[in-house]
Parts: sequence; structure tokens; C-alpha cells
Amino acid sequence: MGQAANSPPRGTLNTLISLVFAIVLVLSGSLNSGCNNKAVGEPCTSDQSCRSGICASGVSAEGFICTKSCDGSPGSCPEGFSCAGMTNNNVLVCTQRAATPFSGAQ
Repeated sequence: MGQAANSPPRGTLNTLISLVFAIVLVLSGSLNSGCNNKAVGEPCTSDQSCRSGICASGVSAEGFICTKSCDGSPGSCPEGFSCAGMTNNNVLVCTQRAATPFSGAQ
């Protein structure tokens, strides 16, 4: 069967489809770049910006940072942190400071 007179060559169509697919992948990555990508210890502005889902002040001298829940066992917090903080919801979290009351990001 031949190609219709007004349709693009098959190679051009495949290239166009590949290009559109690549653009969609790039855009989806950039749209999600501010969500849930910060590690424990990185500055944050909301729980949604942290991989752990916990952004809090009072766990370091840096203001609001991402932290994570812990169970008190050795190794449950990254190096430089200890399992000594408590959120307003009574969740034990990793902290760089002595245990003090603190608040979560709004």
C-alpha cells in the first residue's frame, strides 16, 4: 500500500512522536521537582517538600528543615542526627539539637 499524498513520511512521524514523548518526560520531571525531593537536613517550607513528609523547626539551628520519624534504635537517623525530637503530634523525629518542643511547617 502506498502513502496518502498529504501524509508525512513514516520516519518524520516517528521522529515527531519521539520528540513529543521527550518533551512530556522533561515537563513532568520539572513540574514535580519541588515536591518530596528534599532529604533530611535540607531547608524546607512545607511537609510536601520533604521526602519524609516532615518539615519542622526546632530540630536544628537552621530554622525549618526536613526531618524523619525514628524509633530510637541505633541507625534510625542519619549521621549527625539523633532520635530525640518530638512533633506536636507526638511523633519521634531525628534532630540535630537536644530535645525541645518545636512546630511543623504550615
